[in-house]
Amino acid sequence: MSHRLGGDDQASSVVSSHDEVVQRYRDEIAALDRQLIEIVNARLNAVTELHRYKGEQGLPARDLDRERWLVEHLQAENGGPLSAEGVAELVDFVLGLIRKEQARG
Repeated sequence: MSHRLGGDDQASSVVSSHDEVVQRYRDEIAALDRQLIEIVNARLNAVTELHRYKGEQGLPARDLDRERWLVEHLQAENGGPLSAEGVAELVDFVLGLIRKEQARG
């Protein structure tokens, strides 16, 4: 399946879909995408368990100081090429996604 981002590049899409180098990169990216899904699912499971425990202890589920620390910590640990702003956006997206998934049950 090839997606076109604009213009009439159907001929180049056909050629690239048969290019071995392109296919190797696509396979590598697909494997990374599968790992990403596994990691997000593992994080969702861990957060669900943490929130269950916090509920039993009468603790608030969300800790904004911890979320700020997480962004700063990951920005400091990041070796690039993702920018510090990109790290902040990624963390914000993941935390938001986890909250939405928990609400979905």
